[in-house]
Formats: sequence, structure tokens, C-alpha cells
Amino acid sequence: MASGTPCGACRTQSRRSIGASSCVRPRKVRLAGDPRGAKARRVIDALNADIENDWSGLLGGQSRDAQERYDAARKRARGFGFDYRLASSLAELPDDELLARIRTFVAQPRSAEAATVTAVLGGEAPAPLRLSTLFAEFERLSAPANRNLSPDQLRKWRNPKLRAIANLVGVIGDRPLDEVTRAQALDSRDW
Repeated sequence: MASGTPCGACRTQSRRSIGASSCVRPRKVRLAGDPRGAKARRVIDALNADIENDWSGLLGGQSRDAQERYDAARKRARGFGFDYRLASSLAELPDDELLARIRTFVAQPRSAEAATVTAVLGGEAPAPLRLSTLFAEFERLSAPANRNLSPDQLRKWRNPKLRAIANLVGVIGDRPLDEVTRAQALDSRDW
């Protein structure tokens, strides 16, 4: 499946046409049981909607991942010599630093203005910690304490935690950690 590059996206895509991106899971549709192609049409429409959403996000200056966008904004702010701060905390800054931030994005060309404003004035919130990524973050933070564990000890440390998170996600679904309610936690415990 290939589609042409959307109007206005030529500056973000150098190829003449694109295929289904690697982030889209391939779907197999049996045509033998679907002579009119109704199921295939639904799959194609869903893939097309995913690709169009990706293109509109890329044209709007967004990457595919919230954490990626946040990291890019932090890196861009550091490139201008500022610490990344959320917009809600900018009012606490001294006036001269706030004015320096404003002067920075005013001096940028129009094409880079949106990304500069996001970086310098804190327009990108950090990605929420989801249940599915909770263990990876915990493991990263626990790495110094676990550095002396043998592979078997590390496996014994890791498996119960992974199983508990998988069970929780199975009961209440993958959601941001701050959206998990007490009732959902109790549902998981009763499971």
C-alpha cells in the first residue's frame, strides 16, 4: 500500500511516495471468506487514518511519541542556553531571564518558530508514565542497586514485578499511572 506525500509535507518527506510505516503493524486479511472485501476495506481505512494522523502530526511539528517530543523540546531549550521549564513555572523566573527567552524565539525564522516557542516557553508537558512503561522506568532507577545481582537473582527480582504489572494491565487496561483509581487497584487485588 502506498500513498502520495500529502500537500505541504514535501519539506518533511523527501521521497515521492511512502509505504505503510514500520510503526504500523501489518495485518493479514483473508480474502477467501470476504469476497466483497468489506473486512479488507475496514483494515485499509484504519491504516489510512493512522497514516494521515501521523502526517498531520509531523506537519504540526509533533513527533510520534510524547516522550520524544518532550525530550526534543528539552534538548532544543538547552541548545539556546536555557533549562527547560514548563509554562506554568515560567512566572517564577526573574524578569530578565523571561525576556531573554522571549527574545530568543522572536529572533528565530518563522519556520522554526513553533518548535522554538515550545522549547523556550515550556509548551511540551512530560509524557505521562503509563502502566506498560512503569517497570522499565523502575528498573532503570533500580539499576545501581541491582548491579551486583547474578543473572538468576536479577530474573527472580524482575519476574514477580513484571507479572504483577501484566495482571494489573489485564484487569484495568494500560493507562497513565496518575489515572489509576483506588477502586481499580482494589479490583486488581480481588482478581
